[in-house]
This record gives sequence, C-alpha cells and structure tokens, in this order.
Amino acid sequence: AAAAGPNEQVAAYLEAAAERDRGRGGYAAAAALLERAALLTPDEERQAERHLSAAEAHVFAGSVDRAEALLTEATKCLRDPRSTAQATQLEGRILFHRGHVAEATYALVSSARRLRPLDPHAARDTMLFAVEAAVFAGWAPSAPLLQEIARTARDMHGGNGISDEF
Repeated sequence: AAAAGPNEQVAAYLEAAAERDRGRGGYAAAAALLERAALLTPDEERQAERHLSAAEAHVFAGSVDRAEALLTEATKCLRDPRSTAQATQLEGRILFHRGHVAEATYALVSSARRLRPLDPHAARDTMLFAVEAAVFAGWAPSAPLLQEIARTARDMHGGNGISDEF
C-alpha cells in the first residue's frame, strides 16, 4: 500500500494486515506493518496507539531495542487509560527482557492495578507475568514485592468478575 502522506484508509488497511500476520505468529512482519500504519496515521493519539501495537509486536519478535524506541514515542501521545496501562505493561516486559527483573515486576504490578477496572483479564495476565518475573528472579516468598503481588492478586480476586478464573 503506497501513500505519499498521512492516509487513515491506508493505515487501517496496513493495521488489518498486521493483525492477520500476528495471528499467524508473524510478529516481525506485523511490527513492520504497524510501524508503517503509524507513520500514515493523521491523528496523533491513534498514531500513538499504533506505535504501541508495533512496540508490542517487536517485543514478541525479539526486537527489544526497537520496541523500546516505539514505546517511548507512543507514550508521548497516549491518553486512553487502558492504553497507558498497556504501555506500562510493555515497559515491564522490556525491562524483563533486559534483565531488570525487579523494575519489570514493579511495572507489571502497577499495570495490573490500572488495568483491573478496565480489563480484568488483561490485569490477571499481567499479574501472572509479574509472578513469573519474580520467580525467575529467584526471590524468596518473604520478599516484600512478592507480598505486594499477593495482596494485589487477592484484591483483584474479590468481586470484579474474574474470581472463578483465578
């Protein structure tokens, strides 16, 4: 899809193609398509959303440096609370990939708390990744961060519609 300047129609087409590629495990191709879609997006906030999606695809493709650059770009214009929480989650994933496990865990717990009222399933998945990060770090069960994870998970468990899935 060729376009000389901003063009939402072409950007939407590229985004749809990226979703198809992502669904087949083609994260590198999806990331490239989403980056191009972001460049063609005239609306600043929508462009930031597409940068965030491209950054996520880059993490799954193993391109952490590029993901971090796109995340930095995206966070400048993200306004939606769910998107900003997803950006924090992605920051946690990037920190984890870089070996900064404690910082990653804190970012993931923060993201889960913010996602809880907006997307309980994403909040649960984020908390599970925080637990994985803490276990990967080899922290003892008495570590304060693990206690914080347990408190947050307990709070999420009570009364928001996901109790049967925890």
